[in-house]
Amino acid sequence: MRSTPSIAAGVVQIGLATALITASAVAVGQLTGDGDGPPAPVTAFETREVRREPCPESRFECVTITVPRDHGAAGPTEDVATGDADAGDVWEVTYAVQRAEGERLGTFVTITGGPGSAGIASADSYTDAMPPSIPEHYDMVFLNQRGAGPFRPLRCDEAAAAYYRAPLDTSDPSARDEVEQTVQTFVDDCLAEGDISIGDLPYYGTRHAAQDLELVRQHLGAEQLTLYGESYGTQFVQTYAAAHPERVAALLLDGVVDLTVESSQWYDEAAQAYDDALRRTLEACADDEWCADDAGTDDLLAAYDELADRLAASPLAVEFPMPDGSTAPRELTAADLSIAAGGNVGSFSGRMQLLRALTAAVNDNAVPLLRMALQYVYLDPETLDVVPDPSWSDALFYAVECQDYSFYPDGGTPRQRLDRWLDDHVDGGNADLRLGDVALGDLPCLYWPAQPGVVDRPAPITEPPYPTFVLTADTDPATPIVSALRVFSRLDDAYLVTLQDGPHVVFAWGYECVDDLVAGFLVDGDLPTRVTVCDGDLIDPYAPIAPDSEVELDEFTQEPAAFAASVGSQLGNHVEYWLWSGVDTLEFGCDFGGVAVYEPTDDGFDVALDGCEFSDGYPVSGTATLTDVIEMTIETADGSLTAVIDDSAIRASGTWNGDEFTDEFEL
Repeated sequence: MRSTPSIAAGVVQIGLATALITASAVAVGQLTGDGDGPPAPVTAFETREVRREPCPESRFECVTITVPRDHGAAGPTEDVATGDADAGDVWEVTYAVQRAEGERLGTFVTITGGPGSAGIASADSYTDAMPPSIPEHYDMVFLNQRGAGPFRPLRCDEAAAAYYRAPLDTSDPSARDEVEQTVQTFVDDCLAEGDISIGDLPYYGTRHAAQDLELVRQHLGAEQLTLYGESYGTQFVQTYAAAHPERVAALLLDGVVDLTVESSQWYDEAAQAYDDALRRTLEACADDEWCADDAGTDDLLAAYDELADRLAASPLAVEFPMPDGSTAPRELTAADLSIAAGGNVGSFSGRMQLLRALTAAVNDNAVPLLRMALQYVYLDPETLDVVPDPSWSDALFYAVECQDYSFYPDGGTPRQRLDRWLDDHVDGGNADLRLGDVALGDLPCLYWPAQPGVVDRPAPITEPPYPTFVLTADTDPATPIVSALRVFSRLDDAYLVTLQDGPHVVFAWGYECVDDLVAGFLVDGDLPTRVTVCDGDLIDPYAPIAPDSEVELDEFTQEPAAFAASVGSQLGNHVEYWLWSGVDTLEFGCDFGGVAVYEPTDDGFDVALDGCEFSDGYPVSGTATLTDVIEMTIETADGSLTAVIDDSAIRASGTWNGDEFTDEFEL
């Protein structure tokens, strides 16, 4: 889906532990910088292997090859014999490969979401999440799309962070000048920060990147590819398959983009899907005893709307806790709320984390919500410095988006097109939806250089010589299920798999109904029934927030094992821990004072608490280990205890309120 100026950082990234990877409708044009029509064949080009080396911190091997900048040109000026080339004509693309561990059945290519993700960064974790029979029998291949990785990288992290948090009033016609200035400033700053060559911009679109994959296939020596695309990756692999159907063994589309849909329809569907996913997430709180108790209301949706109205009127002052025990003044804005909400409604764990942050905010603790929003735009919550994600690029996102699609191409100047877009946004009702501004995510494309002309929608794939698996969820906001249903309806040799209440992208998330079906086909050749419906979970089990009142805290501290359970819940579900990479030391100020430090170990994490106040005025000190179980030794004003928490029970003992105790209860 396309991101929006205010919620883009939330909706464009869903990485491994997080978030939402976006998709967008792609226009497949001729493989020249500005042509229309079907994808052209790859220009005859002899690739040269530039280097072959282990991928960084990975078991995969990384191979870099040369590709033509323009697949539609008469031919790059490269002397293959000497390796000399005009750098403007010849670019480099890197792919990662892990050979099959057993009998080889084929080559499985994963194209990750975005556009803007570096697929190689996900190679190990994605492969580990798949049924093990797939890497056992397939060569596993991941691709860094042109513009991602070390060669000609497109990045503008500072400009993107500023843009996503900018307050834009897209529903007020009198604010159009400010909207235009904000968008134009982002485009100018992005191009300047990334030192991006305008002359190169026409060649970052999907229609060129997909042809890079054909050269990768040739270099691999694979006769055919089994293509798995997730989110934006579905438009990438469909683009490739349209140009090279004979080279496709099977097509797996997960979080499906319908390439034939015009932008206006796509935007309407995405805006409604985000609104529906947020509504269902907030309404689910009432059905969970712990969540409803934390929220103090059966109508968290109304509480969300009240908070949104409050933030629209003015930002909320937040005293942000620092690791040294001090606080720093921060503001929670309406844009921050949208970023946090949009970024979390597309995954099970994200929905649960959103509920935790909102219930805390309802109880006058906006720190978790602000932490979430800041980190989604790659800002360090403590320093407010940009911390780039090497696996993601906003600059590449727009470089691809603004080539793949045309936006009101007959509408005159960029400002005239902006006015038409915003008028349609208001008149069509998207502005009235809670996350309706998702429909404006590509506004920078109006001012992006090297825009294509009118791009005709591509003809759909209807009778391919390979089977197609269409994987979707009825609660996917980023690529609404209606796109998957349209693609499926046009194909005879296709298999629809729907995960009810599922996330954005459903394969390799631990749902046997989906994973076993895919593995059964790839490894054993078993075809499922034409339509399969799998049961999912809308939200991960809710983890209660810390006691937030003196009365509630007093009740908890009367039962030390219950209090230990609460501390364990905070340790294992704190938003900083949830969004952490798990690599370097994590240190943060607890919400009401004190410090928590997380250190990675071989099998989990060690935690040290120094006066950490998860609840206001009640410091906790001690240590804990987080593995398959939580073990802790903590001290408070009421005593000390040792506890072990696993999936089934809590066992605690120690001295509490002057009395020794041993307690155990089942979860």
